[in-house]
Amino acid sequence: MSPPRLLIPSLKNFVIGTFENKVIDITDKDQTITFRIITAEILPEISFSSKMKFVLLSPIILSTLVEHNGKMQQYYLRPDDIEDMSRVLTKNLLNKKGLLNRNQTLNEYCKLEWDGEYVQKHRRVTKKITINENGRFPVDVIGIQAPFTIEGDPELIKVGYECGFGEKNSMGFGLAEAV
Repeated sequence: MSPPRLLIPSLKNFVIGTFENKVIDITDKDQTITFRIITAEILPEISFSSKMKFVLLSPIILSTLVEHNGKMQQYYLRPDDIEDMSRVLTKNLLNKKGLLNRNQTLNEYCKLEWDGEYVQKHRRVTKKITINENGRFPVDVIGIQAPFTIEGDPELIKVGYECGFGEKNSMGFGLAEAV
């Protein structure tokens, strides 16, 4: 039995109808910028395999807790933290897959590898972003924006593509395009 599709035809029409000819306001403490959505479209479905290359359209955020001066603190993974990155990404994708009610097996794992040529060519692939809701409690997050190859269960890779790779996807992080 194949897993349920996330976007059935009636849902497709709902999404397009909801966002077409609408306005989105992005506000900070000093100003508001208004964007008008002229049209919305759904990208064609792609075929998923056990090894795929992606380009990030927005940074991927992955973090873990580490002990620092006797306290547990959030540490945002950097490109050199590749083993931790694959482990944390796999756990993140498995959690998302579980929320989508798709079957999980214990041996599922994804291995992430950055495009080495791209990383060497660009001085910095990390991005520090300040999330400052209502100007009160700013939180800094560190993401990575570089092409990557992911190897593993095609179903997990599909979950990452459809839901976003990594953390804070509801804020737009982890959006990727297949190459």
